Amino acid sequence: FYASPLHLNPAFAGGGEEARAGLNYRVQWPNLPSSWTTFTAWADVALPEYNSGIGILLLNDREGRQGLTSNAAYLQYSYQLPLSDALTFRAGTSIGYMRRNVDFGQLIFASQLDPTGAFDPNLPPPVTQGLDAHMLSLGLGGLLYSEKFWLGGSVMHLNEPNQSLIDESSPLSMRTNIHMGMKVPLNPGARKYELAYTFRERSWMPMLAYRSQAGWQQMDIGSYFFIEPLLIGAWYRGLPLPLLNNVPSRESLILLTGLSYDGFSIGYSFDYTLGPIGLGSGGAHEFSLNLLIPYSDPRRPNRNRRPIPLPKF
Repeated sequence: FYASPLHLNPAFAGGGEEARAGLNYRVQWPNLPSSWTTFTAWADVALPEYNSGIGILLLNDREGRQGLTSNAAYLQYSYQLPLSDALTFRAGTSIGYMRRNVDFGQLIFASQLDPTGAFDPNLPPPVTQGLDAHMLSLGLGGLLYSEKFWLGGSVMHLNEPNQSLIDESSPLSMRTNIHMGMKVPLNPGARKYELAYTFRERSWMPMLAYRSQAGWQQMDIGSYFFIEPLLIGAWYRGLPLPLLNNVPSRESLILLTGLSYDGFSIGYSFDYTLGPIGLGSGGAHEFSLNLLIPYSDPRRPNRNRRPIPLPKF
């Protein structure tokens, strides 16, 4: 999720060193007839002269055989408030436009079933086409951080917009995110071949993220090792306690790797699905491309810039 930080918390907007851009693609359970695919594109820029940052996030999500499709565009703004020489707080806000639709031609309604319960294609459906759902979504977030740790939270869909496709009431519940992590420096690597007297980074980053929405909960816990230019990590996703229908939410084990060089990063992660589905589902595959775009004079660093110590991937 840190490969697409603006999706996690609007307070991350402009929280990088200068300007960033990224692409993400995820496919879940590709071996099943009803899979999920998600594509995001995002970019943000730091405005240290104004203690601010701005970002934009585009999202496309397609669910299941019937092709329930969601498209969204979010504009985000964050403000940086230094609390001390070492501690910083960022507040973020998000406003987004969302559109959802579905292929009603792929659905079977009760009115199309004959008395035996079999589908009769000659019986007309109650609706012939879906009504698009158009929504305005509002979000807020906050982030407390230093050079070595961060603790943040966000609440998305504050206004709980109506997502119904057939002119009924179906509010999109608020989504809460809580995330934390720290960066533990290790012995530095070899000196870089550049004019600046710097060394290749070596660090360990343990992290935790929790999400909830409409009674549904999920937690990720794991860590990264960054041995520049290589990043590797492992995660556990799920909660050990029984949740809905008294079933524990043990979802998956996640392995990931990435490379970061000269401002360009590429990452890949694989979810090993736990439970009865297992590897027969195909798990989940996610790819990310990130780019750091410097635009200021490195010989004159802005004293107001306080980048968040996230993984370089």
